[in-house]
Amino acid sequence: MSTGAVSRRGSAQSTVVTVRDVLELPCAAGAEVVAGAAGLDRPVRWVHVSELLDIARLLTGGEFLLTTGMKLREARPEELRTYVESLVRMGVAALGLELVLWLREPPDSLIQACNERGLPLIVWRSEVRFRLIAEEVSRLLFERGREPVVIDEDRLAEEVVSGPSMEPLLRERIEAANLTLGKWLVVAICEVFRSGQGGEPPDHAEVVAGLRNAIPLATRGIVSAGVGRLACSGRGRFIKLIITGPSVESLRSACDRLAPVVHRIATTLGPGTYVRMGVSRPRENLAELSTALREAVAVVRFQASSQRVQPIHFDEVRLGRYLLMIPPPLLRQLVQDELGSLAALPKRDQDELLRTLSALLAENFNVSAAAKRLHLRRQSLYRRIERLKTLLGPDMDQCDRRAALLLALRARELLGVDAFGAH
Repeated sequence: MSTGAVSRRGSAQSTVVTVRDVLELPCAAGAEVVAGAAGLDRPVRWVHVSELLDIARLLTGGEFLLTTGMKLREARPEELRTYVESLVRMGVAALGLELVLWLREPPDSLIQACNERGLPLIVWRSEVRFRLIAEEVSRLLFERGREPVVIDEDRLAEEVVSGPSMEPLLRERIEAANLTLGKWLVVAICEVFRSGQGGEPPDHAEVVAGLRNAIPLATRGIVSAGVGRLACSGRGRFIKLIITGPSVESLRSACDRLAPVVHRIATTLGPGTYVRMGVSRPRENLAELSTALREAVAVVRFQASSQRVQPIHFDEVRLGRYLLMIPPPLLRQLVQDELGSLAALPKRDQDELLRTLSALLAENFNVSAAAKRLHLRRQSLYRRIERLKTLLGPDMDQCDRRAALLLALRARELLGVDAFGAH
């Protein structure tokens, strides 16, 4: 490496091949680091050569990408920024550019984008044999016992949230996948659904792809500078996304930025398709992520009854943290004790009266405000109130009873009850 590069840190031989290691190889002589030097310790899984500006769609993460700059020469500044952002999202380790045939200097906008996103930009000012670099890196990977790792994100995500007994094995798998744990972790849940009844359930694939595209893999360089994903799974009813980062604030901000992403994707999945999203409280170790999953699912349950567009964080669902401490059988008993008299009603009547009760409680039984919330005339609302009193008892004006009813409604949402006792 020449003046723009950074020397090797420490003397101990690592089992992981990093960008720094590649630049120390004889075949990489003359390399200059012109941007993103902070990412030199990113792990390298493979070497890939391509001139395409949309190559990110064909990558899997950890690549040392080499190019002669044929397409970069013609690209506009905004196209170069998009190019760098796409490489970062896919977890590319570094970008190597030969300044011989097509370019004499790297474009300023390319340097700026690489510096902003922490992507190492390496240049050679004389002809370099890309094939020899690929062969030497492959040899180094083999010698250090690190053949390219293909991450099964669905499996890893399911294992991460499965419980504390998996933690020792998970740490080994995370290390083997060249992923890095930040100080904090959160679990985010997305539920894709269609309004109305019937029809095929929506496909998770596009939402999963969008989430993976929005949050890069948690490689060493990524997590030191921001947030990254450990894994994202589309298995089952809920999409599960595990994110790690250096601070609670960085994780919360990343999850908030995901909201418009998932809602934009939902608009492409057909009429009446929506996405609910919930985020757990931050955790400091893998053993707590099974509990974090319960929190995120609880948030989605509560969100089902709200009109909010932004994701709801668990700490914003005040009753949720207490209801989660109650065993599900006791929650079902609470629902039955307080709302069981509605069980014999037709589904349509049940839903109507439950919406009415929820609106009344939200407005502190202010009839005018509740009628406005429900888009009803006050006289119509009075008739519903009388029916509720007949079914639930005349003591709904008492503070304790209102509190019990509110808890029962929240417990029902948490349990995901579509009809009393049914899930």
